[in-house]
Amino acid sequence: MQINIFLFHRINPLRDPLWDPIDPGQFEQQIKFIQKNYSIVQLESYLDQAKKVKSKKPLASIVFDDGYKDFMDHALPVLQRYRIPSSMYVVTNCADQMDLIWTYQLDFLFQNTKRRRIQIDSEERGCQKITWTTDEEKMIFAKALKPRLKKIKNTERENICDQIFKQLNDIEIPKNLYMDWDELREISREGVTIGSHTSSHAMLGNIDSEELIFSELKESADKIHQELGYFPKTISYPIGSYSPKVKKIAEQVGYKYGLAVNQEKFKSKKHDLFEIPRMELYNENILKTYLRTTNIWKTVSAMRS
Repeated sequence: MQINIFLFHRINPLRDPLWDPIDPGQFEQQIKFIQKNYSIVQLESYLDQAKKVKSKKPLASIVFDDGYKDFMDHALPVLQRYRIPSSMYVVTNCADQMDLIWTYQLDFLFQNTKRRRIQIDSEERGCQKITWTTDEEKMIFAKALKPRLKKIKNTERENICDQIFKQLNDIEIPKNLYMDWDELREISREGVTIGSHTSSHAMLGNIDSEELIFSELKESADKIHQELGYFPKTISYPIGSYSPKVKKIAEQVGYKYGLAVNQEKFKSKKHDLFEIPRMELYNENILKTYLRTTNIWKTVSAMRS
């Protein structure tokens, strides 16, 4: 069996130079394009009974990570208009406490702070003492920071982030960017399947402690069970970060499926059910969307590098 799984995050008309949401109009064009070229199925239902699904078109699923509130305003109406099923994987601490995911919080602080200097106690290269004289220099540093943090151990990433958050404290962090449990119940009634994206959006593959990995996976699943009445079938690994240890613990916790972000089609002969790849789509025109969905863009990018 094989299926194309298209991953979205935020759908919003506001622009963001560090992590740009998909414009609602562009999102609708992408959905129309996908619907024209694929038979769209609900992911978990398909995985549960893949052998029973027959289609002349290639298959696709639409999924979302994080649980941002703008899903209700800008994505759900489009999905309902075209009768498209979808899944949403939520960070349960965000639904509970409305705290920003660490990646988004970094972006927000660097875009809005008036501070010109931070000093970090860390042995991580390039993360000790940073000074910028212009907003352009600040944004260059911010754009390079997240990819660097995604490659290091979770404990050191938390250490660096905590220091940045404390020093860039001239900005009030926004609240209510995520759907709360009442809103998640509402979209669930509308047919959106809810799964887990961990408790805190931790990069599971960068965590050494099996106990902490277990906690991130189990507590988020239990919270969804408590609030929505069912144990989620799927764990979406934050930032696509996983390892053989993470996959094993996810299965022990009780998940049936694990989702990565490998920019390729899921093929059951190639991938197991705890490393299902997805193709992330961005705020791009239909031509580039086509190149991504057909995997041509990945080939072109590899040739360029």
